[in-house]
Amino acid sequence: MLAFMMDLDRELWRLASRPRPGTNEVAPAQFEMAPVYEATSVGSDHNMIVMSTMRRLAARHDLMFLATRSLS
Repeated sequence: MLAFMMDLDRELWRLASRPRPGTNEVAPAQFEMAPVYEATSVGSDHNMIVMSTMRRLAARHDLMFLATRSLS
């Protein structure tokens, strides 16, 4: 998991999307990411970049990427 998070951090910096991957503060296998607040139009684009990057890197690391969708 740590290798995935390190690759994610490196890839997001390369793509100029800068959320801050956090540590496993809640549980040993649960990691967090803190968003960087920015203009809505830029933030939504960065959110899409982060989600697609996580999906792609998860497959590379033999992980399953699960994301929830808002129903609102």
